[in-house]
Amino acid sequence: MADGQKLKVFISYSRKDSSDFADELVAGLELAGFAPFLDRHDIAAGEDWEARLGGLIQEADTVVYIVSPEAVKSERCGWEVDKTLVLSKRLIPVIYRTVLEGNIPERLRRLQFVRFDVGLGITRPLAQLAEALRQDLDWIREHTRLGELAARWQRRNQPESLLLRGDDLDAAKAWVATRKPEAPEITELQGSFLKASEQAEAERFAESRIALGRTRRAQEIVVVLVGVIILGVAAWWNQLLLSEQVYWWTNVRGQVLTAAQEAALRPGDPFKECTDCPSMIVVPAGTFVMGSPDSSSHADEHPQHAVSIAKPFAVAKFALTFDEWDACVKQNACGAVSNDSGWGRGSRPVINASWDDAQTYVAWLIRF
Repeated sequence: MADGQKLKVFISYSRKDSSDFADELVAGLELAGFAPFLDRHDIAAGEDWEARLGGLIQEADTVVYIVSPEAVKSERCGWEVDKTLVLSKRLIPVIYRTVLEGNIPERLRRLQFVRFDVGLGITRPLAQLAEALRQDLDWIREHTRLGELAARWQRRNQPESLLLRGDDLDAAKAWVATRKPEAPEITELQGSFLKASEQAEAERFAESRIALGRTRRAQEIVVVLVGVIILGVAAWWNQLLLSEQVYWWTNVRGQVLTAAQEAALRPGDPFKECTDCPSMIVVPAGTFVMGSPDSSSHADEHPQHAVSIAKPFAVAKFALTFDEWDACVKQNACGAVSNDSGWGRGSRPVINASWDDAQTYVAWLIRF
């Protein structure tokens, strides 16, 4: 079996009385086809040993805890047991040297022990341990894999790109359904990861349905347009409809943000939803001071006052240009602003447009 497919077993032990036995156990488990490992490093001054050991336990499929007189007194060994239970890893205690039952932590006493302290040598209890490790081997390995995926998703602020999808998600849901009562619990983080994956998959399915509907509608529009051309229907409202659909097809199609893309926008993010549309930018929520101080000579800017923006919104990055306005004019949706007073047109900002003109432009823009 390739190393990547072997069950990973972390050995927790006390160096004061179990180092040689731990080495023998590692050798025996390797011969039995497992991938055992233990922490062989001394703790350096100032080292974050919890982070180091926590990473080893996170990586393991199963933790084997060597029970010995020194281990049950060791703060670090006790921490390793607690960390194993917090991460919902399978924990198998083995007794190397006899310890009074009252000295064994309660959280271990209720587990099934493998005893190496009863004079049967190492072969028979090692076989018992190997048999215990092989129980639900594939389910245990998947528990570790999904735990690592969920931890990476959380460390990177839960991006949708790291969620499960398709066959992987179906396999994970089947894994949940086949859990046996004696198997490790599915952690809260794993549950959140799977739930977020299911929600994202449902949203993608809904968006694909919408996209399919849009494609079908676009195809229908093409058929209608061909029919209009063939039949020569020239009524004004049909011409206007034709103009809007052609404009959508050539200037808007594929640029409108999906609901998920809109939700992902952050303050300062720019976006544009059609060729002739203004470039937009997301303004963050917050508070700022409007107006001039009382000492200012600009009396029409008094008094200064705080203005709060309750939630982010989008606004055009630049003033509306004549080119952008004329796109609406070409669609017969806006009136022509012909008087530029020598200001210039093209990319110059629109002037001599009224409030009503602005409302007409906005009404045309949001139709797409």
